[in-house]
Amino acid sequence: MTMRPDHDWYPDKRPDRRSRPAPTEAGGRDDPPAGSSGERQRRDKLATIVGVATVAGVIFGVVTGIVALLPDRDEPVVAYRKQVLATCQRVHSIVTTEHNEILRPDPRPGVTNPEDMIRINKGPLLAVIRGNVSRVRTEFAQLAQQEVPEKLRQQYTAAGQAQEAWLAHYTRVAAAIEQKFRDGDTLRRLNELGLNILERGGQVDTGLNAAMTVLAGEDCRCTR
Repeated sequence: MTMRPDHDWYPDKRPDRRSRPAPTEAGGRDDPPAGSSGERQRRDKLATIVGVATVAGVIFGVVTGIVALLPDRDEPVVAYRKQVLATCQRVHSIVTTEHNEILRPDPRPGVTNPEDMIRINKGPLLAVIRGNVSRVRTEFAQLAQQEVPEKLRQQYTAAGQAQEAWLAHYTRVAAAIEQKFRDGDTLRRLNELGLNILERGGQVDTGLNAAMTVLAGEDCRCTR
């Protein structure tokens, strides 16, 4: 007959039911109790992950919305700047056109200053200056009829001031020539008036080019 070992002979083999945790309602013997610190840490980590994911989703949505709106918001700026650039090109063509009828070569023996070898036809000169002022004024007026995007309001104001300064300056130039310059006087005499007509290098020219370039967003020279 085979003897079955009595548990009293092997006390270390007896099952100790007290050493194992009781099953939780969640069904896992290893799950920490609901109120334990481990459970709180796990919930905190889960809340953090959910929070980060939510914020990332919101940021992504905002960025996507902005990117989608940018082309529509910039489209009026691009269209307006094309109009500004076209205006600059037309004005540049007006003021840089050569008018040989203004100049009358007059080389003379003993005259060494090139400016004394050229005489100015007063009538044609006044006609060119006044014609240029009138045509350029029309170009600026047509540009002013275009709707200006809000983002370019400040640049438009500065450009408008530069335009008015340019028009006013050359209107005064024509008046000064009318009063102080005689038909057939030399180019040197014209330059002595300090009007800076032929070189187009005055402050109003530089100011106009700079202001229109800023408004157009690229090189937009109206004068030489």
